[in-house]
Parts: sequence; C-alpha cells; structure tokens
Amino acid sequence: MNRCAWPTSSFFTGTGLRLPWTASADKPPRSPGVLGPRGFAAARAGTPTRVERSSPMNSTEAAPDIDALRQEIDHLDAELLRLVKRRVEVSKIIGAARMAAGGTRIVHNREIDVINRYKDLGPDGRDLAMILLKLGRGHLGR
Repeated sequence: MNRCAWPTSSFFTGTGLRLPWTASADKPPRSPGVLGPRGFAAARAGTPTRVERSSPMNSTEAAPDIDALRQEIDHLDAELLRLVKRRVEVSKIIGAARMAAGGTRIVHNREIDVINRYKDLGPDGRDLAMILLKLGRGHLGR
C-alpha cells in the first residue's frame, strides 16, 4: 500500500465546506492563502494546499529566558525614556534660541529630515518621529 504524508481523500475545512482531494499528486501545489484548520490554505483553483507552520525555535534549541528578556526590555525602556527626555530638552533649547534670534518657531526642512530618519521603522516610524517633534516643539498652532 502506497501511503503519502498528504491526505488522499476529501476533508472538511471546518467551515462546513467539503473539498475534494485527488490521490494522484505527491504534494499539492503551494499557493498563498490564509491558514485554516489543520494548517491548510485555500488554493486559487479550489484545491487545498498544505502550508507548513514555521516554528520560532528548533526543537534542539534551548527555550529563551523570558524573565531575562523582560528585564532587558525594562532596561531599554528606561534608556529610551532618558534619551527622549534629553532630546525634548535639547529641542526646546534650540527653539528658544532660534526664536530669540528672530527666527521661526519651526524649521520645516529640519522636521522633514527627522521624519525621513525614522522611515526605516515603516509607517509607525513616521508617527514616532511626529511624536518626538511634537514633544520638542509643542503642538503647532499654539
């Protein structure tokens, strides 16, 4: 009897739909889709596709020390908070000096440079840059 690792008959998807399965294929074709019950994704042609779930750790790797990692996050958060407070302080000093010299409250080119610097973080990077700018100069229009 020739047995393969892939199912050779129909199965239920968990949504009440019954999908056909042919025994002729060694492996079903891979296609993009959302993982459903039993790790299957719906193929574009209606054929189920087995998608391997990736494991964050190999079975031979030791489990990470979660408490130590949380302590590191706490340390990093404290350091980030210290740095943000210093950045706000320096930004306010620059703004006050610029306005005392007859300059504008903000320099748009400089703010654009700051926003561009945080693009590596994706869409949330822009939001982070805007928050940092707002902390340093205050809300615009006030």
